[in-house]
Amino acid sequence: FKDPERKRKVKKIIKISIIIAILLIVISLIFYILYRVRVRRIETLNLTYQNTIEYIQDNNYIRAKEECNKAIEVANKLKYKEKIKDLNNYLKLIETTILADGALKARNYKEAQKNYTTAKDRARYADNVNEEYVDEKLEETKDYLNVYDYLNLGDKLKEMGDYEGAEKKYLESKNIASNIYFDEGKEKAIQSLEKLYEDWGKAKEETDKEKKDKAEKEITALEIVKQGDESFRNGDYEGARLYYTNAIEKYKEMEDLAQIEILNSKLSVSYTHLTLPTKRIV
Repeated sequence: FKDPERKRKVKKIIKISIIIAILLIVISLIFYILYRVRVRRIETLNLTYQNTIEYIQDNNYIRAKEECNKAIEVANKLKYKEKIKDLNNYLKLIETTILADGALKARNYKEAQKNYTTAKDRARYADNVNEEYVDEKLEETKDYLNVYDYLNLGDKLKEMGDYEGAEKKYLESKNIASNIYFDEGKEKAIQSLEKLYEDWGKAKEETDKEKKDKAEKEITALEIVKQGDESFRNGDYEGARLYYTNAIEKYKEMEDLAQIEILNSKLSVSYTHLTLPTKRIV
């Protein structure tokens, strides 16, 4: 007995087998493509991750940021949560360091110091990859700030009349600026020193003149006192009183309280003699 449907059934089975084979090939191909895409992504992630670290170590933070963003994008596609966390820590460090470098370049030293300090803190979560660079920049920023701090201290001391103290601060500012090749700070320190010496010279002239004037006033006052003493010895108590009163006014101008007290005593004695009754000669 021959099945009349046999040929048709065989053809059907062959068709189904071919379709299944094609489907298996397509599915295998899809899985292979997905596998290769994933492998390439992992390779890209490893490469960009390594590039990020190397660019940070080379202090090229602009390129480090580019590579880090690429790595984060790939890590998100791969759903590598731990890697994403690590890369975000690197990105924060990179961005903060870029801000600090920008502030330093713009001579905003306080802002730079603040950002470098933040970067140093964030480096702890990124394997301290740029610790040496940040420490160097913090030291450099501190030197820049010290240049201006010493200049400001010098200005305050000069206002208080402490010219020697001001000179020391200006010289310290100049030395620090010279050591770090900070031409602007060095120039400001030199200008401050030049102005200081000019004002110091004027102040010295004024002090010398004041001393001379005071000496002349003291000589004049002493002469008046001598005349008062001479009048007192000669019994001219009224004349002595006038001389002593005049001398007291001179010493008041000089704020010499000790001499004023002595003259007040002499003045009191003169008044006493003036008010004594005159002895009658028999």
